[in-house]
Amino acid sequence: MEQKRNLVDRLNHAFSYIAVWSLKNRWIVLGLSLLLLAVSGYFAQHVRMNNSFDAYFDLDDPVYKAYLQYRDDFGSDEVAYLLYDAGAYENGVFNLELMHKINSLSQRIKDEVPFVKEVNSISNAEVLIPVEDGIEIIKLEDDFPESQEALLGFADGFMKKLIYINAFVSENRQFGAIQLDMEKSSVDPLEEIRLDPDGGDDLENLYPQASDTALTNLLASEEFSDIVFHGSGDVQLNAAFNRIAIKDMQESMLYTFFVVAALLVFFFKGSVIGVLGPMAIVMLSVVVTLGFMGVLGWDMDLMFSMVPTLLIAIGVAQAVHIISEFRISYAECHDRQEAIRRTLELVGAPCLLTSLTTGAGFLSMSISPIKTISHMAVYTGISVVGAFFLSITLLSFFLSFGKNKSQEKISLKNNNPLMESFLLAIANFAIRFPKQIILITFALSVFAVFGISKVVVDSNFLTGFKEKEPIRIASEYIDDTMGGTGSLVYLFNAGEADGIKNPEVLREMERFQQELDTKTPLVKKTFSIVDLIKDINQSFHEGDPAFYAIPDSKELIAQYLFVYELSGGEELHNFVSSDYSHANIEARTILATSSQMAEVKMAMESYLEQHPLKHSTVEATGISALWIKLTDYITESQIKGMSLAFTVIALMMCFIFRSVKVGLISMVPNLTPVVFTVGLIGWLDVNLDYVKLLVAPIALGIAVDDTIHLMTRYHNEFKKHRNYEKALIESMTNVGR
Repeated sequence: MEQKRNLVDRLNHAFSYIAVWSLKNRWIVLGLSLLLLAVSGYFAQHVRMNNSFDAYFDLDDPVYKAYLQYRDDFGSDEVAYLLYDAGAYENGVFNLELMHKINSLSQRIKDEVPFVKEVNSISNAEVLIPVEDGIEIIKLEDDFPESQEALLGFADGFMKKLIYINAFVSENRQFGAIQLDMEKSSVDPLEEIRLDPDGGDDLENLYPQASDTALTNLLASEEFSDIVFHGSGDVQLNAAFNRIAIKDMQESMLYTFFVVAALLVFFFKGSVIGVLGPMAIVMLSVVVTLGFMGVLGWDMDLMFSMVPTLLIAIGVAQAVHIISEFRISYAECHDRQEAIRRTLELVGAPCLLTSLTTGAGFLSMSISPIKTISHMAVYTGISVVGAFFLSITLLSFFLSFGKNKSQEKISLKNNNPLMESFLLAIANFAIRFPKQIILITFALSVFAVFGISKVVVDSNFLTGFKEKEPIRIASEYIDDTMGGTGSLVYLFNAGEADGIKNPEVLREMERFQQELDTKTPLVKKTFSIVDLIKDINQSFHEGDPAFYAIPDSKELIAQYLFVYELSGGEELHNFVSSDYSHANIEARTILATSSQMAEVKMAMESYLEQHPLKHSTVEATGISALWIKLTDYITESQIKGMSLAFTVIALMMCFIFRSVKVGLISMVPNLTPVVFTVGLIGWLDVNLDYVKLLVAPIALGIAVDDTIHLMTRYHNEFKKHRNYEKALIESMTNVGR
């Protein structure tokens, strides 16, 4: 026990010395703080906004590397999707006046919307028809019909092309669609997605916001104002999410700042120092954090949106402890230097220890394979400890102002009898009903554990939007009406150049695609080179449905593809690599949860186990595959992060109190709120996604702060009174505030 007193006393003495030095040299402290602000601000300028998947996956991640390989072969798999309702037009989507506008819109999108690679719609879809020497490829935009009758004749042939049904036109001809294939994607480096290379990294100068803005403005023009469009897809969803996230980050920081400032005004009776000091520390901590990120070359992603709010809550807490104790000490000795010395001698070590345990809670998540969370864990954990040292230095600068007035009587206990009565009631309740408290806590914990067993690790990008958000309404409407707005890609590898032309490989792809079409209602439509080759074969046989099949000869397939390209066909590159060694099957899906997509993936893996491929190999890739892998990482991060946080903090508590027994007992009230919170998540049927996975380790790191403050004060009070009940009452009515 003596060893513990020496350790705590040494820490307290060191911090009291630092505080007194800071008070005596307050202008040096201010100068150093301003220098720190300037240096941090300089490096903070180099921090870039990055909301791409690159922020979540390490470049060495095998799933991410597979996706990048797919991108190298086929380009971006991101799209913008526009659904339009032609129910008010006679002949539906094949109304001549409407089709003229859709054709004009397709052309203008190519010219006016940045980062668009291709625009696909009825007006430029390839329709293969048999001719005497082979096939002819017709596009509506190349020879636009002059009469309604001619357009309806084209429509009859178009509706026989199964590949376009529920892709560009609904079966009842009421709905049509335009799909924009993008040349960029969310994983591209920041320097490649700027609209204006010299325009900076403002959100509206970056893909996909720049594309979404141009598209929105174009659709709102007078020429197309009478057409009802519903837009979704990667471009619109990502753009909406980025804008909402940035707006929420700014607003939440502002709201938190004013709410905490208002509370400080209330609790410190309008004291300027009581408000200005803590908030200055927090603001400096945020800038220092950004500077730290700039030095390391880390990007600012959506996870950073939580950091200012967390730093306000945690940083202010340390300052409140110091100011609160300072006011009591100052009321007793009426000397600012002596008051600050007494304050840090009493709360310096507990504040340091709480900062270290909170930092450990954050740092435990640095083992996460999700890069953005790993980075956040490091810079937030370090910032928490940095906020403590600012509290004992910069806060001393603020506390140094004012005269030593002997008549000044300040006592938070006397000035706030309601607070004292409330805290006293809590202490007396704990003394009178210890067994009941333990039993109730145990019962609630059991209830919470059952809730934890119901927790589902899952994420759904769409449900991240509120139900009334236009982008969510549009996406759900498209999913219900036409082909889905999500996608899952399967990449087939034939193992050699021209291997995809092998009929055996194509038939393996065909049966896999048929299984994918019928496996689940999540899949709305599939596309592959198989569809194109079957269409070519049918066209070479005068449109006979019996020949909508894969030819038996590799040579014939190669000849078909050669004739197709010679005839002006341009869609092959969407389905097959340039050397014909790889081909993809794209499944358009509704925007489902990652667990539902994982079920589709597992079902297809089970199918392959029962019906193995002999001539090719296949793997799932694309954005949906990344989301599925992200879900696995969430589970891994939660288990490892929580285990590491508990172990590190428990060891720290044992070290702090120089007792394994006391250290482990102290973890009980720290684990309880974590168990309750995660249990509540389970009972409320809220999915645990990549953001909520931070709840447990961070909550543990923050909850332990109160334990340290209360137990260290309890130890000091017990030394004075040698009475457990008296020590608890004094601790609660003092540090309990």
